[in-house]
Amino acid sequence: MEMAYRLILYILLANVGFMIFSLARQGFWTFSGYIAQLGVLASFMVFLLGRDLAGFWGVTAAGAGIFVLVGMPMLIQRRIEGLISEQRFDEIEPLARWKAWLAWSDINTHLHDVSIALQGIGERPEDALGRMRALMPRGEPFDGTTRIFIGIALFNQRRFELLLEVLHDPARDWSSYPFEELIYIVRALLETGRHDEAMEAQTAIERLVPGLSADQASNLIVCRLLFYAMMGWHPEFEAMLETDKAAVEALPPSLRLYWRGIAACYAGRSDEGRQLLESALREGQTELPDKWIAWMRQRIDGLAEQREFFETSLVPRLAQIRIARRDAFLALVAENARVIEPPVMAERATKRMMSLLFGIFVVYQFGASQEDLLDLMRFGANSGFLVREGEWFRLVTYQFLHLGWLHLFMNLLALKYFGPPVETILGWPLFLGVYLFGGVCGGIATAWFGTGLSVGASAAVLGLLGAAISLELFGGPRAKALSRQGQFSTLVFILLVNLAIGAVEKGIDNSAHLGGLAGGAVAGIVLARLIERPALATLASMISILFAVTSIGTAAVQFAGHLGSNRYPMRYAEGPFERKNVPGLDVDLPSGWTIRPSAAPQPGWVSVVITGPFHERIDVMAGPNGRESPDEVIEAYIEHRTRALIDTEGIRFESRRDPARARVGENDARMVSWRLRAEDRVLTQDDWFIFPSGAFILAQCLLPTGRDDLYIPLLERILASISVKP
Repeated sequence: MEMAYRLILYILLANVGFMIFSLARQGFWTFSGYIAQLGVLASFMVFLLGRDLAGFWGVTAAGAGIFVLVGMPMLIQRRIEGLISEQRFDEIEPLARWKAWLAWSDINTHLHDVSIALQGIGERPEDALGRMRALMPRGEPFDGTTRIFIGIALFNQRRFELLLEVLHDPARDWSSYPFEELIYIVRALLETGRHDEAMEAQTAIERLVPGLSADQASNLIVCRLLFYAMMGWHPEFEAMLETDKAAVEALPPSLRLYWRGIAACYAGRSDEGRQLLESALREGQTELPDKWIAWMRQRIDGLAEQREFFETSLVPRLAQIRIARRDAFLALVAENARVIEPPVMAERATKRMMSLLFGIFVVYQFGASQEDLLDLMRFGANSGFLVREGEWFRLVTYQFLHLGWLHLFMNLLALKYFGPPVETILGWPLFLGVYLFGGVCGGIATAWFGTGLSVGASAAVLGLLGAAISLELFGGPRAKALSRQGQFSTLVFILLVNLAIGAVEKGIDNSAHLGGLAGGAVAGIVLARLIERPALATLASMISILFAVTSIGTAAVQFAGHLGSNRYPMRYAEGPFERKNVPGLDVDLPSGWTIRPSAAPQPGWVSVVITGPFHERIDVMAGPNGRESPDEVIEAYIEHRTRALIDTEGIRFESRRDPARARVGENDARMVSWRLRAEDRVLTQDDWFIFPSGAFILAQCLLPTGRDDLYIPLLERILASISVKP
């Protein structure tokens, strides 16, 4: 249960981190106060994780902080938007004040100032407009927020000429307007009969499509629908009702019927339009606000009064605009539809890689124990020590091993998410190359920083993540094919989760994570522009396949050569040793083993600690032999030693083997073994009693495996070389 709480806390922390990242991108100084608040909350969650306080109350406290700082401001903002749509401007101020208190930022304070200025706009619109204009100029984004509220207020009051006076600068290029202002300008231009300018403004909106958010794209659909209606583009309007159902159906049925009538009227089909408008008015009595009904009635009456103008002047002019601009405009709309349409995901290589990882895991479950360090090494786990000893194949093989079902599941889930987007953009050859390259870079980072054994596809998967982020940031049109699907935000979110877990949790090889991420990011930067050129993309794919075949093939050959007696620790029993000296004792040790003196149990004795590259530990104590026989010494020792191991915190006692006779060099010896377990690892405690002439040596050997027999030749050679100096 505690791990579940920790995972929940990691997810909450990543969400806070993502919000900080997003706010900083929008403008650090504008949101500095809010960023500081979220930073304090993030620090609190890191404190909970670091102090192992990630239980129910810790998660509850963190969740409460997120609800207050994130959830409540979002709920308040939605309510403000609802009040705006209902034209209840006088009710916004208390909510804006609460939002400014909860989320400290200059933009929220400015929103509160705007809400104060909006009060009384229904009764005294000129006074409210003057107060809002007095809030400018403050610079962006403040002036943009003020202009949008001015546009909303004037639009809802049907004061279109004044709206254009405030928002539209004739000397300003259409491409420089933000989306939120353009949608009000287009409607105002249409309502005031400036259809040529409306055509230009709507075209400017369409050119913004590739960079629009999902909400903006939905608003664009409605804006385009109304544009077609008031430009008299009746066929295009009817086609939109069929093809863009998701966005259009959000409008009330009576309102859709009303705009069908408008489209018919502006297309010169007055009788049909009149009937549709009357039907919409009747149906809208029960589902539309009274203000809207009054506005609709006013529009219907106006169309009836101006029927001759429509038929003789306006409709022909709109027809001319349609003939001149329709084809180019519809081509732009169609091109944007292709650009923003989610690409079909390619995932064949991703699925095959997932199947390979799963298959190797199943084989490993039947052929070895994931709790035994030597089995992990035998199957190709990464190790800085062994890589530096020449076992380069581990930089590849470790990527296909996993510790347990949860470890495998998390990496398969991440691969399922990251793989298809990268495979879609790069193609399967480059996908495979980036995957392996990220894994190799992660393995090199592990070897460089000298951490213990490392397994898992995390580095390779994070390599895909790094490549995806680089493609989003530095790529051309092809590389950015997924940008509009919200990929970047999710990529950053998952990256923060991984880094948070790697930084706080014990036993996680964060150096491999960072190495894989960096390797993938570099590969993504190199490929970002290269894939835009077909010839270079083909060459890169060939190089990628060559790299994959070479790395996997070389690793397989070298891996086969390090099986059997040629693997650790067996080969070290026959390899070169180096004589090490400490006060009172000399010993021969293989590469990677060290020795240091320790406190002697009593005067006249020598005590040292010998450590191996994989946390092997040999505590050697040597002194004069007493009068007791070896059997008496061992019998008294076993009972005391067994009780000490049982009482050791963090160690679980499992079994003990009876003493066995042995020869260490020229000396008689005895060995007693205990099988232990520490968390999820199997350990063996082999204690050796050596009786050279006139002396006694006790060697307590803690080994990270249940296969201590593989260490026996190496231990015998080390212990036989011990020389006690007077």
